[in-house]
Amino acid sequence: MKCLWHLCSNATSIRNNGKFCCNRCKNRYYVTKRRKDLKKALVQYKGGRCEKCGYDKCIAAMDFHHKDPKEKEFGLSQKGLTKSLEILKKEADKCLLLCANCHRETHDALSEFKDITTKKRIKTKKQCKICKTETYNKKYCSYKCSTQNKRKVSRPSKTELIQILKDNNWTKVGIIFNVTDNAVRKWAKAYNIPTNRKEIIKLYQSGGMVNAEDC
Repeated sequence: MKCLWHLCSNATSIRNNGKFCCNRCKNRYYVTKRRKDLKKALVQYKGGRCEKCGYDKCIAAMDFHHKDPKEKEFGLSQKGLTKSLEILKKEADKCLLLCANCHRETHDALSEFKDITTKKRIKTKKQCKICKTETYNKKYCSYKCSTQNKRKVSRPSKTELIQILKDNNWTKVGIIFNVTDNAVRKWAKAYNIPTNRKEIIKLYQSGGMVNAEDC
């Protein structure tokens, strides 16, 4: 025999001529049944049909609309029907019995946002904080300017870095600028400076990259 709770997925057979596979399914079944019985009683108490269009086919499509939201103590939705019938009737006296369609139309008529027109956003240009060029972005014109602003240490120019590297190793240059030696190597890589010190000295003596454009 199958469990009476319609959402039960337990394939265990029910013994001793029972109705449910477990107490959990039993509780859910009777709570749901009570809520449906209470709503049916409230719908009959309010006349059994929509007060606007007269719809009376499906109880699940019937809603309770509070005339004055300030007087609302609790909702009369299906999940809220757990109180006694007398208390529910007192709350139902504050409501109109409407079908779901009329209920939505009523709320749409009361909507504060119905006549509000959306304004088209106008974009304005701003100056980049780094290079001062005009841009539609909030702060920076490009990723390059954004990364420059995030630097905690002022990076030397390409010419200055070559002059310092020809006389000092990576660690000493890092100490001079209060950064790690790996940071100095990244500077050199960004400027296309070779990492071999002998090549740096030859480059300085030949003047091949000293006058090149800095990054």
